[in-house]
Amino acid sequence: MKLYKLLKYDIKIGILKRWYLYFLVFVGAVLGGLGYYYNLVQRGLANTKGLTVINIFMYLFAGKEQFNPEVNSAFVFPIEWLLLFVFEVFIVMDYAKSNLLGHGVQVILRMHERNLWWCSKCVWVIVSTVLYFAIIYCAILLDCLLLKIPISINFSNTVNEKLIDLSFISISQIDIILFIIVAPFFTALAANFLQLILTLFMKETHAFLVIVTWLFASTYYKNILLIGNYAMIKRNKLCIEGGIDSQWAIIIDLFIVVLCIILGMFTLRKYDIIKK
Repeated sequence: MKLYKLLKYDIKIGILKRWYLYFLVFVGAVLGGLGYYYNLVQRGLANTKGLTVINIFMYLFAGKEQFNPEVNSAFVFPIEWLLLFVFEVFIVMDYAKSNLLGHGVQVILRMHERNLWWCSKCVWVIVSTVLYFAIIYCAILLDCLLLKIPISINFSNTVNEKLIDLSFISISQIDIILFIIVAPFFTALAANFLQLILTLFMKETHAFLVIVTWLFASTYYKNILLIGNYAMIKRNKLCIEGGIDSQWAIIIDLFIVVLCIILGMFTLRKYDIIKK
């Protein structure tokens, strides 16, 4: 019951009273989908056979090839990909810290349950992340309904080749689901939990900058320590030799989440909330 009340409060203050942030996500996703379709029209690809909603999602999570200084061409950042993950991290940036400095102090002192407070924050992060991606997926599906783009698990290789220089000789439906739903979600979740644990050791803005820098570095380099790679289709083993294995990436993301939860519990036991 105590956990339920804490979580109810977190949902109310951390999500419902900040509805405008999630509304911005919806508007941004809708405009992004419309922008994608406009790009198709400009390139004469709008009526390409096989075009489906999956093409939009693959465009969104395609990412970028690893930076190669030997290639005499400017590195183009995957703006859409970067904005998607940076804004998600921004949404959860300051809530846990501000709660600990305000209402959270009263709750912990009154209930003497730091673990419950921490568990509530962890559940809130999960709910917020689920909601964020659910809004994006629903907004893109709405675009497809309005633009009469088929909603199917199949996709057009032609559109991917011409628009994002991406093609597959063979790919399973499970791989597609891992690409556009599972890997992006768990990568964002891991980033959020890393930020959450960092706010116990530094200012929330500094924690935010650390995670953003980490994501930014992921756009340049292919490295298993840079978790942004996990959510880029172009860094996957199905696209490049020695690429990221989606299943292992998800396992690592889950390990990060669990580690942050446990570390947070131990940290809060000795956390001087009065001094903070």
